[in-house]
Amino acid sequence: MGIKITTDNKPVKVYRNDTENGYSFYSIRFSKKEGDSWVSAFQPVRFRKGVKVHNEQEICIKDAFPTVDSWTKGDKQFTRIVWQILEFDSNAPYIEADADADEYEGYSAVDDSVPF
Repeated sequence: MGIKITTDNKPVKVYRNDTENGYSFYSIRFSKKEGDSWVSAFQPVRFRKGVKVHNEQEICIKDAFPTVDSWTKGDKQFTRIVWQILEFDSNAPYIEADADADEYEGYSAVDDSVPF
């Protein structure tokens, strides 16, 4: 049993940040009002390979799960939780992955002979 992430009937806004090498990073924002001001935090998300959404596009998440990103910069190790979005609904158009591309960014198929 794992953790499954979904949204209710209220959509969330996806923020897209494009890099110079053509790669896109995505995140969603959580906000809460404290007194007279708002406090916000961004949660990184990732879509299936080949799926691209527009900046500030609203989506309803139907199926997602948390994953861990890990990288080294210099001699320092970094990790963060990233939500892998498998399925979502949106009224706006987006680029859909090929029907044959059943791969997730950063993951690959495992041989059935693996003992775990």
